[in-house]
Amino acid sequence: MGARSTLVGPKCIIGVEVDPHCHLTTKCVKLADAIVLYNEYPLTDGRARRELVRHCA
Repeated sequence: MGARSTLVGPKCIIGVEVDPHCHLTTKCVKLADAIVLYNEYPLTDGRARRELVRHCA
């Protein structure tokens, strides 16, 4: 995500979906416009989470 400004420009919205056990750094939080965690285990709610990322971004 750190190279997004040079690759796609600052106007591009970056949304990510992550596993609840991920290592979420301060840098990641600052660089992402929308962060959505999976809600179910096993990770069966991918489609719903992607829709939420689209809605948030």
